[in-house]
Amino acid sequence: MSPRALFWSALIAATAAFVGLFVLLARPWDSNDPSPSSTSDSPAMTPEGVIALVSREHIGCPEQPLLVLTADATYEGDGKWTVTYRDYSWTVDEADRSVRAIGDELPCPGR
Repeated sequence: MSPRALFWSALIAATAAFVGLFVLLARPWDSNDPSPSSTSDSPAMTPEGVIALVSREHIGCPEQPLLVLTADATYEGDGKWTVTYRDYSWTVDEADRSVRAIGDELPCPGR
């Protein structure tokens, strides 16, 4: 086989493999379905990012380092999160990045 024919054969095989993988992985026939990131009930932030917002509100507090490490964030839908740490809870709104305490505030001397 000549080098030119070998080159074109390899190029056609590589193109066919690329198109085959694309069709298998991308499934272009399903493109009418909304992507998970475009639904109204999928969060725009990560749990870590939401906990960081709450933590930033408590910089300088003695329990702030533990809050970052042990708090839990739960997505409630509609851009709302609930962050819990020990007996304390906060509601975080993704839209305006506001943090509101639910019940008692985390004790922070000097505030």
